[in-house]
Amino acid sequence: MNAGAQRPVLALRRPPGPRFLDEIERAWAAGYAVLPLPADLPAAALRSALDALRPALLDDATGRGEPLPEPLATGDDVALVVVTSGSTGAPKGSR
Repeated sequence: MNAGAQRPVLALRRPPGPRFLDEIERAWAAGYAVLPLPADLPAAALRSALDALRPALLDDATGRGEPLPEPLATGDDVALVVVTSGSTGAPKGSR
């Protein structure tokens, strides 16, 4: 991508393991930054993370990418977005 370009964020909801790593590599090859999310993340925590970080797609174990509303892109130099929480406990993305 060229200078100033934006990279869409793909939220990957999968169990850990080698197949998950393969999915991350495929997402990177397709031009996405990856937001890894645990497959067993409770629904309320998932919604909170998606609302706060606003990825373009949510891809679960079915392999279907569900488009999400009002996505935020990240810089083209970002490959991974990690969920963290501050003193408020609300999810934030470390990019």
